[in-house]
This record gives sequence, structure tokens and C-alpha cells, in this order.
Amino acid sequence: MAKLALLVDDESRLGEGVLLPISPRASHAAFRNLGQPVLLYRLVPETMVMFIGQARLMSIEAVDRDNRACRIEQFARFDAEPMREEEARVPGVRWMLQLEPERFAGVIAEAEAKPVVSAAAEEAAAAFQHDARSVLAAYQAVYDTVLQNWDYRCAFTGEQFERQGRPHPHLYVVAIRPREAGGPVHVRNYLPMTAAAKTAWTSGHLTLAPDLSFVVNKRRIDPEFDEQLLPIGGLLPPVDPGQGPDEDYLAYHRTRVFGG
Repeated sequence: MAKLALLVDDESRLGEGVLLPISPRASHAAFRNLGQPVLLYRLVPETMVMFIGQARLMSIEAVDRDNRACRIEQFARFDAEPMREEEARVPGVRWMLQLEPERFAGVIAEAEAKPVVSAAAEEAAAAFQHDARSVLAAYQAVYDTVLQNWDYRCAFTGEQFERQGRPHPHLYVVAIRPREAGGPVHVRNYLPMTAAAKTAWTSGHLTLAPDLSFVVNKRRIDPEFDEQLLPIGGLLPPVDPGQGPDEDYLAYHRTRVFGG
């Protein structure tokens, strides 16, 4: 029997005993999977499916005359986000996916086996979380290190500026995965940017592929800034390659900011 994956529109509500709105079509499939584990996913329309966790489907409940919801228990979020572009084009993906058992098991295996490249970074950052003064000191150290590692250049345009005190008048040190979204205070989670680059980055008009090449939304990015991007088509290499951006944080930006 096919395994069920359900679309989640609002991740902030996920937890134990949550009711997820589902379509009438999905409610029929959900009924056949009561008591069974299901996958939960987000959808970037026509782009990708992002599996975000696993739960057990406990019941189907009527919200009103025309709408249904399913109650989930034992919710466990994935640290990894296995994805497949072809699944985003399956009919009915806006409500649910019915996966072959092998694919269902493969998603879970990918999530559990994915190496956490940033584990050391997050462990180091955790040491600073006990009080506000330590967090500030950690951020200041990261701020200075990031600017020095890119020799006071914008990582996207290559424009170089004079070394100046904190805060720098022309360069911003911008989080790849924002702190409020779980990003750590660590050099591998920050990049130096001009104001125009910061706007494009935080607005989701620009992101980085795994090979650090630029990925641009041509319909939304400022054309003038687009022309300023480095002609090499990718990020300016840092002085210390070991302190470059971490792929886990970049993956978050690609899927939640650029693709969100």
C-alpha cells in the first residue's frame, strides 16, 4: 500500500496533537493510513518538495460541513530536508503525496543519515547562548572575523573597502540562516555584503547553489545590482576556505528564503 505524505502550510503550529487541515481527497487517503506513520512536507510550487518531518496519523475530524483535518501525534522534525523536484509536479501535490514504500523509507533514511556538516559550528555557538553579554561578544568576534576573511570585500560583488571599525560604514555582516530561525553565531553562517547585496539576499532575490554559484530571480532582483555581481558567476572565495559558508545554512536559505 502506498505511504502517505501530507502538505503543511504553517510549520509554526507543528507539535503534538496538532490538527492539520486537509482536502476531502486527502482525507480519504488519510483514513486508510490511520495509526500509521506519515511524512510531512512543504511545497515550493513547481520547484521542489521539502520533507520536514514524520508523525503518526491518529484521527480525521470535521472542522465544519465542508472541511476536514487530521490529528497527528509523535511529531519528529527532520534536521535534513531530502527533496525531489519531480515530486513537486505530481498531480495533487498541493494536498498530499502517495509514495511508494521504498521512497518513503528512503526519505527517512536520507534524513537520518545525512552528515551534519555544521555540527561543530553549532556546538561552538551553543557555548555562547547562556547570557546576552556572551552572545554579543561572540557576534562581535564573528563580525570581525568575517570581514577579515573576505579582506573587507563584498562576497557577491567583490567591491573592496577600507578597514574600519565596527560597525563598518559600507559592509554588512549578514546571517545566511537568521538567528530567529535557528541560525548560530558562527563565522560559517555569515557573509559580508553591501547594502544592495543584503537587500537581494534577505528578500530572496538571490541565493547560492551548493557549488557557490549565484542563483538569481531575474523577475525580482534589482537589474542594477544584478549587473554588479561578480563576472565569475559565484561567490568571492574567502581568505580561509575552511571558514566559508556552510552548506547546511545555504540549503536553508535556498529553500526557506529564496524558495519560500
